[in-house]
Amino acid sequence: MSKCARLRWEETDRSVVARDAKGNLVGALYLHQHVRGMDEELIVGTVRVADTHQRCGVGTQLYTRAAAIARKLRMPLVSDSTRSEAAEMFWQKQERKGRATCARKGKGAAKVAWNPTTGFSPARGRWSCQQYVLKPDATDLSGLKAKRKPAKKRRRSR
Repeated sequence: MSKCARLRWEETDRSVVARDAKGNLVGALYLHQHVRGMDEELIVGTVRVADTHQRCGVGTQLYTRAAAIARKLRMPLVSDSTRSEAAEMFWQKQERKGRATCARKGKGAAKVAWNPTTGFSPARGRWSCQQYVLKPDATDLSGLKAKRKPAKKRRRSR
């Protein structure tokens, strides 16, 4: 079985989970609701993808499904202010593509690495955006570019 095999997805109003064909957990994203003033938002808390399934689009699919949950609940999907490097890269990509905006400028904290024995290493470094918000109309969060049209063949003149 290839490492990027089909996955089974489980969703609730507060989580998205990916499992392989044997039922093993390969990815999870957890959400929590937050009230800011008179507005509610859905914050992306923990996101994990197993090392065996890195670079397979699992993380992006977790976020895409979380965005669908947020739309269903009529709440914006926002980043946490403390993000891993992978999460920061994801949110920066969404901002570059016009799918997210920096809602609060400032210094978001960086979680450098996850160690199963000790947990997160101390936060070192800072991101330039404290919190991102995903635009409600963003439905495809993949980084794929539109396919190029094949180039027309040129006729050679004699």
